[in-house]
Amino acid sequence: MRQFLYLGLAGLLASVMLGCGGPETEELRGTVDSLVPPSAKVLKRNIGVCTELSNPDCATVYYRTDDLPLRERVEIFVSNANSHGWDAGPPVYLGHRASLELLRDDYSASATFVVDDRYGQLCEWTGQVEDCSDHFFVKWEG
Repeated sequence: MRQFLYLGLAGLLASVMLGCGGPETEELRGTVDSLVPPSAKVLKRNIGVCTELSNPDCATVYYRTDDLPLRERVEIFVSNANSHGWDAGPPVYLGHRASLELLRDDYSASATFVVDDRYGQLCEWTGQVEDCSDHFFVKWEG
């Protein structure tokens, strides 16, 4: 009897694990890469697990483009995203940042852009790409 109980629990655990799989890693990478503007240099890429019992299902990418004005960088990002099937909401400009939200299929994303006078300077001073580079976060919503 005890063996059947263990087998039943193992089967239940396996079905839960299979049901919470998330996207394949290559699919996630392709989705993330579709948001990187062609002229950008990726500084840091974190792919991780945001949902318990899942394959990697989210990523954050920090990148730099040429020293272009903020609005131009946002326009380039949105144009690239639209060309890859993303629907972008209107950008919001506040303080030292601009941001926008995006949707595509089973994914959501949010992008943040650093204002012109801080772009690049903080990287040179602090070495912290998180504080001084444009970046976006992608999450599988499946």
